[in-house]
Amino acid sequence: MEDEEFDALGQNVLTTLQRKSTKLNLEVQAESSEFFKRLRGGKTMVWIFGNTVYRAEPEEQRLKSKYASTLSEFEKIFALKIESLINQGQSSTSEERNTRGVYQLVLQFSDILWINNLRLLDSLGLKDEKYYLIAHALVYRWLLRCTQDDLEHLVLEIFKTALTLDPSKERIYRMSKLKKNGAIVFHGVISETQTLLTEAVILLLATYYKTVNEEKWELVLGNDSRFLSHIVKNQTEAFHSVTRTSRAKMRLLKLFPWVGNFHEFNTYELLSGLRNHRNHRVDLDSYVQVEPRLEKGQYEEIGEIPSELTETGKVDSEQNMDTDSWVRWGWISIILQRAHTVMEKSLTIEFTQTMLDVEAFRMQVLGQNKHFAFKEIAENGFLKRTHIFLKILLELNKRLIETLGHRPIDSLYLEEQNKIQAYFLHLIKSSPKVLSGDLKNNEEIDSGKPRFIQGLIFKAIDCSNIERLYLPYPEADAKVSQQEIIMTEAAAKMLACYYYQNNYLKWKNLFHDEDSFFRSFEKIERRLDLIPSYERFYRDSFPIMQKARLFPWVNPFITTSQQSRVTGLIFRAGHYARGAAKNVSKTTARGKKVRGEH
Repeated sequence: MEDEEFDALGQNVLTTLQRKSTKLNLEVQAESSEFFKRLRGGKTMVWIFGNTVYRAEPEEQRLKSKYASTLSEFEKIFALKIESLINQGQSSTSEERNTRGVYQLVLQFSDILWINNLRLLDSLGLKDEKYYLIAHALVYRWLLRCTQDDLEHLVLEIFKTALTLDPSKERIYRMSKLKKNGAIVFHGVISETQTLLTEAVILLLATYYKTVNEEKWELVLGNDSRFLSHIVKNQTEAFHSVTRTSRAKMRLLKLFPWVGNFHEFNTYELLSGLRNHRNHRVDLDSYVQVEPRLEKGQYEEIGEIPSELTETGKVDSEQNMDTDSWVRWGWISIILQRAHTVMEKSLTIEFTQTMLDVEAFRMQVLGQNKHFAFKEIAENGFLKRTHIFLKILLELNKRLIETLGHRPIDSLYLEEQNKIQAYFLHLIKSSPKVLSGDLKNNEEIDSGKPRFIQGLIFKAIDCSNIERLYLPYPEADAKVSQQEIIMTEAAAKMLACYYYQNNYLKWKNLFHDEDSFFRSFEKIERRLDLIPSYERFYRDSFPIMQKARLFPWVNPFITTSQQSRVTGLIFRAGHYARGAAKNVSKTTARGKKVRGEH
């Protein structure tokens, strides 16, 4: 059986390694909860989260993938337990909202627990993978056996607090490191919710090790304060070298199974020499800063959102075809002509049903004559141009999914493309009032932005100019029409809005801003233009990104330092050089590239 060692669900005969009854001491538990609660708003949990979930070791990530099925079952069971506690006495509408929210919180909680406990076990001298995983699984089994009363005192308050946080107002942190040469190394963007869940995990681990064997807890880990300090030190780069002697002693102690008595070779002198009892000296302020929030209407690339809906949807390419502002979209639109450049044949995306829904929507609008975009919808050729827009949208999304490390060949790929189609339908069919209401309570995004994208899409679909062709840059081997350019701009901005809206934190960690998001499509076109570059991406970068398992997009993720570096190169580094454009500014380079042809 694949999960024999990591038996988190208690299906194998390992019960002799743990006591059958480990009831919580509620008085002690209350003291621990208060201790950790007093740390809220500080930077300790930010440090722990950023150095575990965003800087996982490859082996930690590999093992998580290996035991994904067992972890998935644990997450479903644990989420149901938490939901039942939270939903007691609530309305059915609240229950549905909580079900969605709790499951996502549990997924993030599970990631944090996975890495932190593995590192704790390693720091306590447990090296053999088999026993390492057995000891790890016992924490999960203990948690699933906790009664409702236990869970209420252990994690319920934190989950309730996390569910009630307003995403548009919760605190966001940026974690980075200033190197000696002056360079700043970005570690990640972390939310207040993630710090709460980190608190829940550290409280859980402290409670587990304290409850299962109080004697070992006191002699080895001390108390909550020293335990937390040990966890903080465990994430420092110098921990493994500084504590090498201490870790060697840990292996001599033979602390596991944790439930067992001390080994006969253990002595007070050996225990007293451990570094676990020393407080950490990490200057958290030098690593963690509060991230300033954008004011409503401020966007890096799209610009200010107009107050009146009828004025929204300004298309850069439509207004400025004689300047360099449209060149980005012309460059990106060439991706559509590179569809034949593939490493393996992708699944065909079917959007017949989407077009039937658009046709039904059009008939409804024509019958009522009340839609703000009635003129565009009533135009002859609206359905044909919508079909073209969808092809552009789905091709761009396919290339983005591929760049994020997922092959376009399985059911998950189809699901992600279907979500994009559903979002497109939602945008064009919804009233402005509905689009604003969508985001009132639970999205980290200004409601004006989807309304802006809605108007942008209708203006793009209304463009029928395919006569005049343009060469986006001198070396380009493909010409594009004004229609392709304008539709590409609208499609790319819709994708930016979708990915930002559906996982703000993943967006910020991968792309940072919209300019980098759009630049990544320019780099995709460059790779597709130069086949060796595309092959090199698939050989060197794709396998690294694939291990991050970034889809489903709505789910949290674990990333290694190597994956973070590759992400920076793929999405945030400068452009690939293009002949004479090399080493000149972006504006100048684009200015030189503009050239219209009939």
